[in-house]
Amino acid sequence: VITIKGETNLNARIDRNEEITLTFKGENNATIKRTTDNIMCVMRGKNNYTFENLTFDGNNTGKLAIENKQTNSTLNIKNCTFKNITGTAVQTKSTTTLTDVDMSTCTPAETTGALFVGVGNKVTLAGSSNYSVYIESNYKIAQGENFSGNVDIRLQTYAPKTIVSGVTEATASCYTMSAAPEGFKLVFDNGNLNIVSFKAVVKNETTGATYSSLEEALTNMTVPEEGQNVLVVLENIDVNDRIGTNTGIQACTIKGATPEVTLKRTFTNKAFVSNNKGLVFEDLVLDCNNCGSQNFDIQSNQNNATLALKNVKVINSAAKNCVFDVKDGNRVLLLDNCTGENITAPNIVNLNGKLQLNGNTNFNVLVANAGASITATGELTNEAPIEISFADGITRNDGDVIVNGTEQTDKFKLTNGKFFNAVEGNLVMSSTEQTGIEDVEMTVNALVNVYNMQGVMVKENVNRANACAGLTPGLYVVGGKKTLVR
Repeated sequence: VITIKGETNLNARIDRNEEITLTFKGENNATIKRTTDNIMCVMRGKNNYTFENLTFDGNNTGKLAIENKQTNSTLNIKNCTFKNITGTAVQTKSTTTLTDVDMSTCTPAETTGALFVGVGNKVTLAGSSNYSVYIESNYKIAQGENFSGNVDIRLQTYAPKTIVSGVTEATASCYTMSAAPEGFKLVFDNGNLNIVSFKAVVKNETTGATYSSLEEALTNMTVPEEGQNVLVVLENIDVNDRIGTNTGIQACTIKGATPEVTLKRTFTNKAFVSNNKGLVFEDLVLDCNNCGSQNFDIQSNQNNATLALKNVKVINSAAKNCVFDVKDGNRVLLLDNCTGENITAPNIVNLNGKLQLNGNTNFNVLVANAGASITATGELTNEAPIEISFADGITRNDGDVIVNGTEQTDKFKLTNGKFFNAVEGNLVMSSTEQTGIEDVEMTVNALVNVYNMQGVMVKENVNRANACAGLTPGLYVVGGKKTLVR
């Protein structure tokens, strides 16, 4: 037993080519510091070495700290830290056990590891373990007692096989495989951690991880440091559970690799989509698959959150009540270039909360709550007008604003015998139809207010004809309409 106290400089490697048993034990935060570019310790004979309570400081010179070259030797490393090593710290080709070892600050190449395993089934990791492991050939490692930490596994050859034995369900999550090519992942099965191959159909654009199903991609999301997760659906896939209430789901965007990519529901008795966080669907097709056992297919469910469909086609909806249900309060449904096809549901949008529209959208709206609102967030390009009706008990009077943010009267139609008139940037209900042929003199001489883009009134009650006279070039709101002054 060799006791090392304090910091010790190592000027030549530890190298005994004979049968010998040695224990190196540290006290007082003992450190072995390399002063040359030699390997710090080489085991070439039938050596049995134990290193305990030590810090190996590679001094950023050389690579290996410990190399176990002999096939019949034994190496035990307990409660040790390896630092300032630019490469692999420990390389072994014989029986080796690492207990409470930290090599997390070592910097091996991306495809290699701080621990190099070049032996079959003779390396055990125990206690707190924080490092990357490179496993050669078809070898595997074993998990020992009280295992915890984070071990990143990197392989010479990626293929379906058992890579760690003795794993528990609780410790399976301690292992990662960051350098694996797409199509391989770690799966816990009956005490083993196995590498399995799979077909990647969803990619998390934020993390780079790939998954064999949308459900797996949703439930494995974590909150990124910036922005939100973006899941790219690579090809048409079946969806086996409701989107939006999966365990651990975060606010995210789900988009198709192309706009033709289809998510097809294969389940019944639940809504297809019911967001419990902000959720965006983009550039894809939502196939409701004529599952008519539920009242609606898509619900804006989360308060203070938006369910957005951008460049999305919804097809084959046979819901009992409606395609979209927007709950009351601050629930928002955004339909941006969202169209429907083969819809047999009695209603399209059952609106209790907030509806935002943009681009080409062809879904009719039933206003089912007195506090509901409809807003155009940009130019509407739908050819057929969107029909707006009111549920029993919902009363709207002439002059009431029905659609905010637009004067495009041709994009909407009321079903109660009333008409839309454009008034100061909104659509209001009227008993008379606005023909589009206005009294030119009245329009020119109408008194308007002028606001800058910060909402500050810069002119009050001036004739529309010369309302912009003298204004600094820029964008203004003149009588409720955005106007560019050059």
